[in-house]
Amino acid sequence: MIERNSSDSEEAKDCNIAIISLGYIILGIILEFWLRAFLSVFYEDYIVDPCRYKSGTSKKSKDPANDMTLAELINYCSHPVKGIDSSRLHVLNDPTYREWADRIRLRRNAVHSFQAKTSSFTVKELSDDIEHLQPFIYGLIFQLPNPTDR
Repeated sequence: MIERNSSDSEEAKDCNIAIISLGYIILGIILEFWLRAFLSVFYEDYIVDPCRYKSGTSKKSKDPANDMTLAELINYCSHPVKGIDSSRLHVLNDPTYREWADRIRLRRNAVHSFQAKTSSFTVKELSDDIEHLQPFIYGLIFQLPNPTDR
């Protein structure tokens, strides 16, 4: 019989925390990639929108393809673009996916110093968040124009 001491359970807990942290980092990267990919297809439509986000105190517009943080991308993609309702990001208008995207962003950022500790997240929560990824990506893909129509 193998004796387990408290350090074994601490190592397992530390391993879970590391896996969860890396999982949310990777999930956040994938989410950001797909939002930027979507915006790159509709870049011309989004960039002319008069309601686009401004950077800080300057009145210079932020480029959604390059300059926005994940939080700004999520907000930017959650609102319709004037004049192109059929081309806006419908997936993030669903409160379930908007909450999911915000949760991914917050948990990805929790790995930074002085943020909420990732030890409060569970493997089950990470698994559930990963399960939302495929329908989210399919939702984006179905909104993209057919390449043969170009």
